[in-house]
Amino acid sequence: MGDACHTHSTSAAQGLNTSVADAFNLTWKLALVLQGRAHANLMETYALERRQMAKELIDFDVQFSHLFSRKDFREDTQFQDTYKKAQGFTSGVGHQYQPGPLTRPCEAPFVVDCQAVEPLTPGKRLYPVDLYRHLDGIAANLLNEPPSNGRFHLFAFVGSAIQEGRLGPLTDYLASPKSALSCFGASSQT
Repeated sequence: MGDACHTHSTSAAQGLNTSVADAFNLTWKLALVLQGRAHANLMETYALERRQMAKELIDFDVQFSHLFSRKDFREDTQFQDTYKKAQGFTSGVGHQYQPGPLTRPCEAPFVVDCQAVEPLTPGKRLYPVDLYRHLDGIAANLLNEPPSNGRFHLFAFVGSAIQEGRLGPLTDYLASPKSALSCFGASSQT
């Protein structure tokens, strides 16, 4: 897993970024299967998702290493363009899995505002943004907030809707049998 299965250079520090993402992707799925909370075919999504990332990494690395090996690489606009294009990938927050069993495009009632600064996209990691929890007004970092303890976490980005009393549709959905809470609650098996 991780570093042991990717053949690439050390440029852009991709060994650690990729191996951590590989390990995380594999372990949460393996834990659910071993706990009996998910069907064994969930493990097939690991290869689907991570193979794509490995291919993108190797393709980037071939191009980046070629450009990096030039004497004048710092002044080379192609080098700079390649690096800028891959910043999301090299930082670890630009990964986006292709549509698959766990990353299907949104369907109603999950409408994504594509005009948002960073629209929520199935299969794409969230940016580590700072926010304030409505519950207690405490500042928190979105990616540091939920513990990595094998549980699912549901975030509702409600903006001003909480102040305007417009959370009825959300609470109705969460109480319905089709909601994530009903489908993936403690007593359900997927």
